[in-house]
Amino acid sequence: MKTMIVVDDEYLVRVGIRETIDWEAEGFRIVGEAANGRAGYELIERLHPDVVISDIKMPVMDGVELVKAIKTKNLDLAIVILSGFKDFDFAKGALEHGATEYLLKPIDNRELIEAVRRAGAGLDRIRERDRKAAVADAELPAIRQSLYAALVRGDAVADAENRLAAAGIVFPPSGTVIYGTVDGRDAFADATDYASTVDRLAGAFAAFTKPALSCRFDHGFFLIVPTQKETCWEDRAREAIKRFESDRSDIVSIGLSAPFSGLCGFVEAYNAAKRAATNKYFPALSTVQTSAQTDAPWKPLVVRAMAMIARDYAQNLTVKKVTDELYVSESYLLHTFKENTGVTFNECLTNYRILTAKRLLTQNRYKVYEIADMVGYSDQKYFSSIFKKCVGMTPTEFVTRNGGQSG
Repeated sequence: MKTMIVVDDEYLVRVGIRETIDWEAEGFRIVGEAANGRAGYELIERLHPDVVISDIKMPVMDGVELVKAIKTKNLDLAIVILSGFKDFDFAKGALEHGATEYLLKPIDNRELIEAVRRAGAGLDRIRERDRKAAVADAELPAIRQSLYAALVRGDAVADAENRLAAAGIVFPPSGTVIYGTVDGRDAFADATDYASTVDRLAGAFAAFTKPALSCRFDHGFFLIVPTQKETCWEDRAREAIKRFESDRSDIVSIGLSAPFSGLCGFVEAYNAAKRAATNKYFPALSTVQTSAQTDAPWKPLVVRAMAMIARDYAQNLTVKKVTDELYVSESYLLHTFKENTGVTFNECLTNYRILTAKRLLTQNRYKVYEIADMVGYSDQKYFSSIFKKCVGMTPTEFVTRNGGQSG
């Protein structure tokens, strides 16, 4: 049953509306009355009625002002306006501001009942529309996700334009795909923590690139950025990684496609960007690669030095040992390494050791001092300080956070 209040400065009008009609038989119940618009508005805020029957000419606050106040607050109700013939032009203002029905005085009960019925029915339609819209808004992310998943698999291209339009998705006609993921997923014992890390990475990229379209998957995300001749997306990607790394030391992989046009072009560009990101030579460095870079984007000397890190990280590996094996000077190796990778040799070695330590810690099979030794640190305290500097917490805190038992 819908609730209703009556707002009219004439006492007999209020009594007549209340007493001469069996409102409950019509599905309505009068829950309050007021003699002016201000008192009526206070009742509305307190009682939240479904329907308001209001006169136009009233002291303190008239019917038009009451309707405006209701519209300003976007209150969920229907309004039936009562007016004398000479006040019709005045009443038009109430209709323009959201009144549902308009009746002339003297009031005919049959007409009033029909007007209230129409107002109630109209309110039901609006509420049902809003309910469906709310459900659609709630479901839209999942709908978009399924459409994108089908699209990147290449099995929805034929009807994709219609399906995307139906979901309210405006697909850009051209652009560049940026694919990103966080490395070392197995170092995250908590899937929620991994997902939130990917979300932060995607957010850092969205802030720098202003994408026309974006989507998050379990394993990563992709963005479509508009084609702009003057924009170097590699530089933008590196800036985004810096913003992300200021918060955490996780290693990320970013792939960039060549510019594409149309939905078919997007599918090819997405696959190329994903390959560029995931076809990674060395796991301890954050990288930005274009689809044109099919091989490791480093000089052979740097690749060989990286191979030694991957092979001997658990040993007392030094720059001198590397240069002795590679027959180059220390200064040349250090300069070439930093120029190619953006980090120093020792930073890269530390990254590799800490990444390996995180994986070992999540297995909950070894003590902290054992892991320290396994990744090349004979001093547990020194290992813990390096770990905290890189990860933002001690090894013990990291284990506890990921549901294990410290030791």
